Amino acid sequence: LVNQWLSERAGEFEFYRPYRQDLGGVACEPWHFSFAPLAQSVQPHIQPRVIADAIQQNELFGKDVLLTHLDDLLNRFVSRVSTPDI
Repeated sequence: LVNQWLSERAGEFEFYRPYRQDLGGVACEPWHFSFAPLAQSVQPHIQPRVIADAIQQNELFGKDVLLTHLDDLLNRFVSRVSTPDI
């Protein structure tokens, strides 16, 4: 019942499901909603160099592995999202 209501009305409030289908990255996540205006404004600014700098400046387990595979990780798990249909 709640899922049906959300599916029918999320767009009225500018929310959408970025992982509503498997695009080769994150599997379908029907519970995952994003606020379209915010998601759309942030997406173009996700730059590998900025993320790499943030990783470099912090103590993270597996930092070297993350940095080695950062472009592939961003492409697979960040860039492959469904677009808002609102």
